[in-house]
This record gives sequence, C-alpha cells and structure tokens, in this order.
Amino acid sequence: MKYPGKNDSHIVHKPEAAVTLDELFESLTLIQTKRIKSFPVILIDSSYWKGLIDWINRTLIKEKSISKSDLDLLSLVDTPEEAIGIIKKTVIV
Repeated sequence: MKYPGKNDSHIVHKPEAAVTLDELFESLTLIQTKRIKSFPVILIDSSYWKGLIDWINRTLIKEKSISKSDLDLLSLVDTPEEAIGIIKKTVIV
C-alpha cells in the first residue's frame, strides 16, 4: 500500500496532504501489531493535530483502548526540517 507522503521507510502526515485518518490509524495499527516493520510516523503542525492527540489521551488512553506508550509510535513536529531530522535519525538509507 502506498499513501501520499509515505515511502518504505517513513510516513509524514501534514494538514494539506491527502492522507486520511484511516490511513494514519492503519499505519499505526500495522506497526503496533508488528504486521509491518516499524518506521517513523510523523505529524507536522502540532496545533493542527492537537485536537486528535487530546482526544486520544482523553478517550482512548483513559478507557484503556490503547496504552500511553502507543503514542510513542507518533512524532509530532512543527516544521518539515524537524521531520527530516527524525527520518535521518531513525531510517537507515
């Protein structure tokens, strides 16, 4: 499966991208369940994603649908440069 902003080593979600929440959560689920090799999942623009992260904390984690550590699968950044830094740190090319 190929998503906009995804290659074999990372996936980047930004507000103007055509990546859906379904694709975001599918990526995270496949990584979490070890169906695919882990790679960076990066959300650019923390103010845009704040509501989703708050909902995950307030609902999913509170109701124990997911573990707090599951949020470690996400990287929340504000600039493309920060995303590139994460990719360079975690991806062997």
